[in-house]
Amino acid sequence: CAPQACTPGYWKNNAQKRNANAWPAAFMPGTKVGDVFNVPGCVGSGVRNATFLEALGFTGGRSVRAGAEALLRAAVGGLLNSASACVQYPVCSDALIAQVDAVLATCDRAAMQDAIASFAALETLGCPLDQRGVCSN
Repeated sequence: CAPQACTPGYWKNNAQKRNANAWPAAFMPGTKVGDVFNVPGCVGSGVRNATFLEALGFTGGRSVRAGAEALLRAAVGGLLNSASACVQYPVCSDALIAQVDAVLATCDRAAMQDAIASFAALETLGCPLDQRGVCSN
């Protein structure tokens, strides 16, 4: 199978419009970011306590915290892809979490930007889920 990925925007819209019917059972919109990812002190407790749905709305910016928010937006989207039975995502969930944790631990915004670019490249692979959350595979 060719690799696939849905964008963070897809997952956010699915949660808001379809009650997260396409979301994998392991992760739901109310899952806390800090329950899955190790968010260091340089990022802040507000990010750690955000839900996955809130993280999908993070926008980013110039600070370390903003860089971490942008990374976590991409990471939550990637994690939902990797845990989905429908999406043939090229990175497994455990590896994705470990990679994101390692980048967050650096507290280096440039490293976070590099990781975001990797996620962005995967988002162009095409999503096998339609707007209603139905798998087309």
